[in-house]
Amino acid sequence: VEGTWKKACYIQSDNATYAESIFTFQNTLATTSFHTYSDSSCSTGSLSLKYKYTMAVGSDATKADGSTLGTKVTLTLGSVYVTARTAALATAYSTASLCGATNWKKDVEKDVTSNVTEDTCLDGQASGTVTKDVYKVVGTDFWWGDDDSDKDSDGYPTGIVDSGRDKQ
Repeated sequence: VEGTWKKACYIQSDNATYAESIFTFQNTLATTSFHTYSDSSCSTGSLSLKYKYTMAVGSDATKADGSTLGTKVTLTLGSVYVTARTAALATAYSTASLCGATNWKKDVEKDVTSNVTEDTCLDGQASGTVTKDVYKVVGTDFWWGDDDSDKDSDGYPTGIVDSGRDKQ
């Protein structure tokens, strides 16, 4: 999975904002970036989130019939960053003390790792959280574990789906 994988500009489930998602894998480091936009061409940025992980590659995940499903990976969350892409959003974040900060600035990435679990922040996962997944590359497509599938005895998904991200 080494390299960069991107899901190009798409409308989000709220049908009001657009987004793109980028995964980058380099050796044992994995970075996921999620960017939101106010326009359908994804040129006017609103918000960016970045999550950095360490990644351990494990054994093959196999199906019940013995065929290979993909490769087991374990991701450990290291740090989380937020960037307000507009001055108005930076001001709103400062006023709300988002993630405990009152000094948000447009296009300045802020490390929110120590506050990410707070409901006044992202209400997300804490640094050190471990995620077990299965990855597979099919041509230029990146496939990952299906959240709706059962888990094996070690906690890895037993099914995979196309992530919608393509090799860059």
